[in-house]
Amino acid sequence: MEPGNPEKLGATPDEWGTNFALYSAVAESVELCLFAPDGQQTDTFRLPDSTGGVWHGYLPGCTAGQRYGYRVYGPYDPWNGLRCNPAKLVLDPYALEIVDDFRWDPCVFDYTREDGELLRNDEDSAACAPKGIVRDRGEEPLDPGPRIPWVETTFYECNVRGYTMRHPLVDETERGTFD
Repeated sequence: MEPGNPEKLGATPDEWGTNFALYSAVAESVELCLFAPDGQQTDTFRLPDSTGGVWHGYLPGCTAGQRYGYRVYGPYDPWNGLRCNPAKLVLDPYALEIVDDFRWDPCVFDYTREDGELLRNDEDSAACAPKGIVRDRGEEPLDPGPRIPWVETTFYECNVRGYTMRHPLVDETERGTFD
């Protein structure tokens, strides 16, 4: 695996291979896992670089149609929301196509509870987890967007119904709606 490009998240194929990029603020390393159509894991590659929290690598010869997922290595501290567990296959949130249905099974849970303690579950979840498929993105616009660094980016989540339900400047008939 060669160094890749962190700018396009997901799997981006070209005529020679595919660039893979996945964001994780806490990962210490990330593995790309390739799968055959029958669901068997065929290969594993460590993503060689991390830029601004984006783990990335370029895999020559990887073409559209390849099934894949990730395994993330890093801190495991569930009481603080950190659940890096390489036994759990992670679906690419930027996958353009997803195959294999999710199946509820004890292997998909990252921990078990025993006497009030959360114990890490190291059972492999790949057999029960969906996988991404490398797909050509087609024509993309030339404008790459605002290019605001992650450290300067703010996300604000707002529940529209709760935010507008009693707002005096919103017409009563439109309160609690997207209108």
